[in-house]
Amino acid sequence: MKYNSFHIKNYKGIEDLELDLARGAKHKIFTLVGLNESGKTTILEALSFFQNELASGQEHTVIPKSKKGNFNDAVLVSATLELDADDERLIKAEAKKNGFRIKEGVPMGTIEIERRYTFSRSSFGPENSGVFWTTNILGSDKGSQKVKKLEESKTFGTATDFIQRTLLPPIIYYPNFLTKFPQRIYLQPRPNEDGDQGFYREVLQDVLDSLGADYTIDAHLVARINSGQAEDKASLDVVLNKVAAKITTVVFKTWEELFASRGKRIIIEKGVEPVTTGDPTAPSRANYPYIDIKLQEGSDEYSISERSLGFTWFFSFLLFTEFRKDRVKDRGEILFLIDEPASNLHSTAQAKLLHTFERIVSKSKLIYTTHSHHLINSEWLEGAYIVKNRAVDYDDNGLDFDALKTDITATPYKQFAAEHPDQHTYFQPILDTLDYQPSNLELVPEIVIVEGKNDFYTFKYVHDYLLTAEWRRKLDLHFYPGNGAGKNDKVIRLYAAWGRKFAVLVDGDAAGRTAKTKYEEEICPVVRDRCLPLSEINPRWKDKTTEDLFSSAERMKIIKVVFPKANAYSKSHFNEAMQNLISTKTPVALTQQTLDRFVKIFEQVRAALDAPLM
Repeated sequence: MKYNSFHIKNYKGIEDLELDLARGAKHKIFTLVGLNESGKTTILEALSFFQNELASGQEHTVIPKSKKGNFNDAVLVSATLELDADDERLIKAEAKKNGFRIKEGVPMGTIEIERRYTFSRSSFGPENSGVFWTTNILGSDKGSQKVKKLEESKTFGTATDFIQRTLLPPIIYYPNFLTKFPQRIYLQPRPNEDGDQGFYREVLQDVLDSLGADYTIDAHLVARINSGQAEDKASLDVVLNKVAAKITTVVFKTWEELFASRGKRIIIEKGVEPVTTGDPTAPSRANYPYIDIKLQEGSDEYSISERSLGFTWFFSFLLFTEFRKDRVKDRGEILFLIDEPASNLHSTAQAKLLHTFERIVSKSKLIYTTHSHHLINSEWLEGAYIVKNRAVDYDDNGLDFDALKTDITATPYKQFAAEHPDQHTYFQPILDTLDYQPSNLELVPEIVIVEGKNDFYTFKYVHDYLLTAEWRRKLDLHFYPGNGAGKNDKVIRLYAAWGRKFAVLVDGDAAGRTAKTKYEEEICPVVRDRCLPLSEINPRWKDKTTEDLFSSAERMKIIKVVFPKANAYSKSHFNEAMQNLISTKTPVALTQQTLDRFVKIFEQVRAALDAPLM
């Protein structure tokens, strides 16, 4: 089971908002991009609210601020979930056990679940609130031939309880990754303990589960700490050493890959702490076993909380997500919600962090928010949303806020770019949304400007995923998606003014050749040797476009990766398939002749980049 979409209405500053997680290519990472106060966090809170009911007496906190005086409506968050064959099999078996026979040959399709809070004059009305289900599951009650929907049957409550308890994928919201990592994790609940302790115990159990030996906190840690027997102490040390080794492997392997920093490992100490219970029905003092997770670097030992905020965040992030996604009792595709990740890491570390996101979604989906351009992956823009808030005056750098105008919107990036034709490049809406300006100290990379996003995906795919590592190092090309053959004046002028190296790659057709002439005449002669129509690289490519570099068979081979039933070439299908290939890093074997064509192009581009700017 996996989440396909969400609908949010009247939740705090959200009037009406849709998030589609199943559109286009099969994306698993979704980026919510916007400035501070744009409403990104509110969206994540609403998604978390779908699965986590508010404590009694807190219902009023979700009423829109502008309507708190007299709110007569419902706050709702609904989700559409897609069932797989295994889900359908389990639901059929459970329904049959409870007297409802599901009709054979009719796909169950999707289930819609809605959490609703209804208010009258801003007062919570529990009689019209709760969780409401809509299904396409048809069948009949035992002893009856009448076909009805599952929600109309006598066993509906039992069925939904089974689905929610057994099949519904969890939504895991990490607002800040609890950067105050506790010095001690107590293995049993204590009186008046910090609210995060229960969370850390669950994480510890996840690590134990990953060892594959059916270890539990109570039986293999608590009981042995309290035992005092020599054999139990030896067994306890074995388990704790395995836990420490597992965390070291999972966390610091990634740390070393990203930061080239070695020599770190985890050690775990254990102990008991006497605590005054304050409970008249229990002993006045009790011993509570705990563990302390420490970092060892060389001969020095540190508590995790003694390291920098950046290190603590990264350690917590990997610890929580890497083990959480493999939790034994979970089914389906977990949805992780991460708010402003890596805000304590420097820009290079933020960019490298994106690589870890791809590993997290092996068994899950991920939605994360950011206002940092370093945390934008160009390969994921098809799954990105631009988040804006009517309460923020964006013409005033987002400093003027009017709560009465609050209306949070999330527009798919592709739609946003299409609705703003004044933007000069495919990336410009992202840069404008983040109010981006390069700093005086920023090293501006050399780029290859291509005609548009489809050329960007194609050239990047071949360069990054089909060439050998030796060729990639030799060429080292960075592609920039423009806005058409002759519409990239702005970025060319900027690079020329900055004195930074660039090349422009255009099709061999008339539009590409005209673009080169335009750039030479309207900008500066330096463009002459840096703008490369395909027809100048190879005269036989006159009037050829990027997709013409592939053979007909290869184009269909690429299309069938995403559209297996396709039997004719479609440019739109080809472009969508190429986006899918690059987002999933799926290699497709091409002939050596085709690879040679791309290598020839890349070598010419590399030569243009290496030429001095004069």
